[in-house]
Amino acid sequence: MRTLIACFILLSSVCFAQVATVDQIVLAGGFLDVCGHAAGQFSKAQGDTVKNTPPSQLMDTLNKVLADTIADNSLCLGYVSGLIEGWKEGHEHGVIAAQFPDGWPKDEKKALAALPPKQLSAGVAAMNVDVPCIPDYVTIGQERDIIVKYMRKSEKQGNFLLSVDLTSHMMWLAFQETFPCPVQPAKPPDAVK
Repeated sequence: MRTLIACFILLSSVCFAQVATVDQIVLAGGFLDVCGHAAGQFSKAQGDTVKNTPPSQLMDTLNKVLADTIADNSLCLGYVSGLIEGWKEGHEHGVIAAQFPDGWPKDEKKALAALPPKQLSAGVAAMNVDVPCIPDYVTIGQERDIIVKYMRKSEKQGNFLLSVDLTSHMMWLAFQETFPCPVQPAKPPDAVK
């Protein structure tokens, strides 16, 4: 019985870092806690876990922490990717839906073809409003790093409360700042005849 109690105490003293959940990264502060360290690097809690592990359990703890780190990084990258793709698709659907104030038509293609040219042009132009121009060569890891950098800068400036601001909101502000679309000139001047 004493051996069982000793084993329980020993195992309970080894605090494994838990794998993060989406609930933790929805708010900017949680996103920074989970996703704010470089890929492949331990969080502070994970580093403390490894430091406080008895030598006889070091390899098992290290393997667990490495697996948790990979899971956390995957969650962060998947979350950022989902936010980006969701915004792009949602933006396009929102612009199209705005063309039909009486409700979504059953035959979308036919309804779009029936729009007056001026309204169709306004819809096409709206597709490019408040959209950051993220270059194709930017990786999802770089996008995560841009978000983290923006959040840290905003936190230092006191612009946002990371405990209440949504990661999705901060992400879009970060991308608009980092990747502004070039200003489109007004209508080109008529050609001189």
